[in-house]
Amino acid sequence: MRLLSTSLIFTLLFIRGFSQTYFPFPASATHATWSVEYGYYDMTWGNQVINGTMFYGLLGDTTIDSNVYAKVYRCGFTMTSDTAFNPATAIYCFGIRESNKQIFIRYANDTIEQLHYDFNLAMGDSFYFYYAPMMGWHYVTSVDSLFINGSYRHTITFDQVDTWIEGIGSDAGLFESNMLIGNLYTSLLCYSENGNVIYSPLGDCNRSGTWINEVSNSLIKVYPNPANNVIEFNVPSSFASFKITVTDFLGQLIYTGETSPGQKSILNTSTWSDGVYFIVAHSSTSIFTGKAIIRH
Repeated sequence: MRLLSTSLIFTLLFIRGFSQTYFPFPASATHATWSVEYGYYDMTWGNQVINGTMFYGLLGDTTIDSNVYAKVYRCGFTMTSDTAFNPATAIYCFGIRESNKQIFIRYANDTIEQLHYDFNLAMGDSFYFYYAPMMGWHYVTSVDSLFINGSYRHTITFDQVDTWIEGIGSDAGLFESNMLIGNLYTSLLCYSENGNVIYSPLGDCNRSGTWINEVSNSLIKVYPNPANNVIEFNVPSSFASFKITVTDFLGQLIYTGETSPGQKSILNTSTWSDGVYFIVAHSSTSIFTGKAIIRH
């Protein structure tokens, strides 16, 4: 009996220790990079239009007011024609550092730093966002975990839309947000360390000029977006049948089905939780992907 109790205590301590594993924000030595997609939702046709991909990377350190910051550079999108992070063309963006599970950023010429992430927050806590479009106080509506690269990472969701990922940033990007400005959106495509992809929710680190060319914006219609109780797909009769899958932010399959040529497919989202969902519609020759936001 004594041996059993000792074993049980050891097991509980092991589980407790495992549950408290924390993934810190990457240091410059990890050569971490982020791929962030920028686009907008065409409210006329109900499609997701990809404008381009911004690439961020850590290159060296800098010391300001006795604090050491990893230097964040960016390239791509409208600035350069790169298809991945390129140190040769990247320009300095800001410095970033972590202390006690809090991540601070400091822009060039700024006299103070800004608290950008705080992974000490719990359900119901509030946090002040300094960047648009979320500027102001927002509340934690969910605390969960996400299985990434063989381990669970802590996640914190605000207003049931914007989600932070421990050691990575936000599901919208390194410092971007899912809170839309009008019909604009951003989405984290990839996070890598030392050239190895750690997290890629859509399995593609750069969709610019690829996905949007495979299916023209005027052909497949997905609307409304953001949505409440329904999402509609309209596939023209000139296409073959499409298979449609919808997954949530955790990668769990929410819906799967098929739509015939020319048939409007209506998905009932009334029972879906508020948040971000990834939509894929594909046939043997064409692929369409989108990100739907559900707000009840």
